[in-house]
Amino acid sequence: MVPAQKEWEQSKRDLETKEKRKNDLDINFQALEVLSEVFSEMQAESTDKMSSLVKSLQTRMDALKGTLQTKQIKWNGFSDDIQISAGPTEENLVFGNLSTGTKEQISYVLRLEYAFRIGKQFNLPYLLLDEPFRHMDVTRRDAALTYTLQCISSAEEDWKVVFFSFDGELVSKIKELAEGFALPCQIHDLTKPIS
Repeated sequence: MVPAQKEWEQSKRDLETKEKRKNDLDINFQALEVLSEVFSEMQAESTDKMSSLVKSLQTRMDALKGTLQTKQIKWNGFSDDIQISAGPTEENLVFGNLSTGTKEQISYVLRLEYAFRIGKQFNLPYLLLDEPFRHMDVTRRDAALTYTLQCISSAEEDWKVVFFSFDGELVSKIKELAEGFALPCQIHDLTKPIS
């Protein structure tokens, strides 16, 4: 009787684990479907959809630039590389040739744009950011952080944003800005005890 009960309990645990994995896969698949729909809509009406996306990205990019020089995003289609033009020469630079800070800024702008689109469509107003400003200088970081919290505070939905960071200065800045925007802020220190 005891071996049969143990086998039944093990089978039950295995089933629960598989159900949890299935649920996780379902959630990931739904998010992938949303991205697929966004991309297929954009390809179907590439001019309007692409210009709408680029305009939205440019707005975010301009808000993130702070005191830095304005950089113009040029992106005509999914087969083309994102290009950036800046300065009086209006020289076009492909994404791969940009500085690490500018690449990080564009990547962050894309993450925000898609997170807000998917969050609104699926009613999942959560933004999880793991060391999002790692390669940005302090000016870019502060501008990006301020803009992100401003978006959260002025959104129609009740967004939750979670930052993961080892940077104590960033954590202090998040707390300071959250207070300025009247956003609730909880800070959790995760430490590993040393034996």
